Amino acid sequence: MHPAWHDAMRGARVAVVGVGSVSATAADALASYGIGTLSLVDPDHLPSRNLIRHPLTARDLGRFKVAGLAAPLLRLAGSDEEHSELDALSGSRG
Repeated sequence: MHPAWHDAMRGARVAVVGVGSVSATAADALASYGIGTLSLVDPDHLPSRNLIRHPLTARDLGRFKVAGLAAPLLRLAGSDEEHSELDALSGSRG
């Protein structure tokens, strides 16, 4: 990757609103490109009827989609940080 492109990606801020099957795949691509800040917004839980087409697995059934996607995307992006924004964006406030 060209250094200028890499710098641009690291400085970018992207929000993905709704992380269904297509946008979850888009979020995966954005994380792999090295987007600096990637915010996922979705108040929904993963229902069993979505397993056939969603990148999440049976292990994630009933969890917030945002919570299921966060750890793999952070690993893909090369980060080991969990961000406190996750709870607010998923609607899972305690």
